[in-house]
Amino acid sequence: MGQVIRTSADGSIIYGVDLELSSGQVYATDPATYAVTMPPGFSHQYWADLAVSPAGTLATVDSAVQGNGNDIGFFDSGLRMANFNEYPIVPDDGFGGVAWPLFSPGGAVLAAGLSDSIEFWDTKTGRLRARLLAPETLQWT
Repeated sequence: MGQVIRTSADGSIIYGVDLELSSGQVYATDPATYAVTMPPGFSHQYWADLAVSPAGTLATVDSAVQGNGNDIGFFDSGLRMANFNEYPIVPDDGFGGVAWPLFSPGGAVLAAGLSDSIEFWDTKTGRLRARLLAPETLQWT
């Protein structure tokens, strides 16, 4: 289920998200039984990508960002939303959108690329830890 899929570190669960649909739907599938867990969707969340931590937590990235940065939903392994990222008040520089979200090996930090920087998010609190500015526009292809 879902157009973007990722597996848990041990391969026991396949996670997925529906792309570019306003439902914000996430899925977990047991590949041994084909049982699907599908909590209620998150209205007006247009997921564009998905990352799974070594511990089985998820980060979903919204593609319909207006203005500055990323909208990231953090879920526990049971697909319950743990938190949503929280931006500090910053001026809108027009560099929205994300590419290639990736968890740190311990799962405490999520790195997400923008067209002008890489952001580092605290996965427990949803707060921005740091932003590494690039010397030129990044090409995420």
